[in-house]
Amino acid sequence: MTDHFGATDRVADTLTALRADTDRLALPDSGSVRRRGEQRTRNQVVGSTLAVAALVAGALGVAGSLSGSDQSVQGPPGQGTATAKVTESVAPPVALAAQPLLDAADIPTFAGATGWQVSPDETAADQPFLQCLPSPSELGAPQTEKRFFYTELAPTASQHVLRFADVAAAEAAMTGLRADLDACSEQVAGDSSVDERPAQSFGDIGFQFSRSSAPAGSEVSYVEVDVARQANVVVVLQWNGAVDEVSSADDSWVWDEASLTAALDRAVGRPARSTVR
Repeated sequence: MTDHFGATDRVADTLTALRADTDRLALPDSGSVRRRGEQRTRNQVVGSTLAVAALVAGALGVAGSLSGSDQSVQGPPGQGTATAKVTESVAPPVALAAQPLLDAADIPTFAGATGWQVSPDETAADQPFLQCLPSPSELGAPQTEKRFFYTELAPTASQHVLRFADVAAAEAAMTGLRADLDACSEQVAGDSSVDERPAQSFGDIGFQFSRSSAPAGSEVSYVEVDVARQANVVVVLQWNGAVDEVSSADDSWVWDEASLTAALDRAVGRPARSTVR
């Protein structure tokens, strides 16, 4: 191609040669170009939003770790091995009732023994019915109430109500008493003149023990020890007398379930429960 001055314009000649190639290309119309531009814009917006969300989540995770919370790194509950600690429930300490001791009328009528009276000397309750068993007053309870009962027919009875500082101390006292009774049993092992029922659990409130002996030249002597506990309160009942109706053969007791439960209820001020005798 020659310009107006007759010189050859190389650039113009090159463009003229390329025009034949560009004319064969199908160029998109303006609407298609506009739609592609809008699509690119939308993709850019979505990508930017996802990037911001990822940054926010990361920031929250870091903040949770710094604040001591690990919720940001925990997954949903699964079959993990971690288990929650379970605190064993312990009965709270209870106080003694205003009148925690039995009255004379509450002593069971047994083997014709009636007319029970309360001794004005409460220390009489500490006289030993079994030489191998210490007085309940020596168990170290911060609060001890006791009473001695007697009749004209020779049987005697005693009651100790012990309030310990906590349930653990009361349980320890119960364990000690039972160990002492077990030691009592070992002392008469093999003695045919002694009919003894070793300490045995009594329901879910305590245990019982009895010994009946008939030394040569004397009448039958029967001793019974009954121990019950409610929380930090322990009740010890004892009975001593010349009784030959009670033995392990018929499994009879002076302090039956009703009377022992009533004594425990009285000690903690709980309404008496009806029990079938």
